[in-house]
Amino acid sequence: MLLKRLKYSLLRLFLVTISLSLIALVNIPFVGIDLWLIGCFGAAAVLISVDPTGYMSRPKAIILGMLISSVIGIASAHFIPNPVLAIIIGCGVAMAIMVIFDTEYPPGGAAALITASSVHDFNYLLAPIATGTAIIVVMRYVSLYVKNRWLKDDTILYSDIGTGNVSVEHFAANIVDLF
Repeated sequence: MLLKRLKYSLLRLFLVTISLSLIALVNIPFVGIDLWLIGCFGAAAVLISVDPTGYMSRPKAIILGMLISSVIGIASAHFIPNPVLAIIIGCGVAMAIMVIFDTEYPPGGAAALITASSVHDFNYLLAPIATGTAIIVVMRYVSLYVKNRWLKDDTILYSDIGTGNVSVEHFAANIVDLF
């Protein structure tokens, strides 16, 4: 059981590394190294590699959550002169709009905070936001393929809890096997 978890953890590590490397390689020529934004995409890469079938890993949530939050963050930085107020209002409005459009996405909230904390041009939406989001969506499908192709056994993943795919007794028995 521990070997199976190690195998899946290594696959996750590989997917996250590939995702962030692609985002960096595609976007560095356009915007340079923006480490704050890499943190946002890092959270997204972990989310899609850990639970590619989850509610917050849906392509709709990834794409619209990231784009809506970034647009609102950039707009609040442009139109609100006080930076602290721009961050507070930008993040709050971004969260409210994500809820209204059913696109709740935690890395999108980080994108709103990051883009509101420094003034960017709206071209920033194309590179790195749109390109990075597209790479995350593609890597989500790769993660799904890996999970379905190479992990077809009865391994219980933590993301299966709460989805109705596994009983609590079965999960508890597998946790005991870890020790």
